[in-house]
Amino acid sequence: MKLKLIDVQQEPHQVELGTCELCMSTTYMAEPTFTFEREDGITFYVDGYAWSWGDLETVGEIDNIIEFADFVAHVDFKEIPERQYDEDSYEWLNELVESYYNKKEEKMEE
Repeated sequence: MKLKLIDVQQEPHQVELGTCELCMSTTYMAEPTFTFEREDGITFYVDGYAWSWGDLETVGEIDNIIEFADFVAHVDFKEIPERQYDEDSYEWLNELVESYYNKKEEKMEE
């Protein structure tokens, strides 16, 4: 199945970090959300972040969103996330970003 990256949204807002009074703090962070469209026209969203014990994990920073969108358009996906807001979809997106950088690195070595 082919996918098209439609949009990436990152709206910074204030969040609390940490899990106890000693390590708790507040800061501004962006929680990226990626919008994809399937071949059949169905749109779905994947969170590019995951919270774990008060710490925010995000997918690797994408250096060029246009190149990333082109990369996504040329990948033949065997499976895509069934549920858009869970840990599995975050892992799927994280692996996709890693694949993008691996492909970029291969091209640079040629």
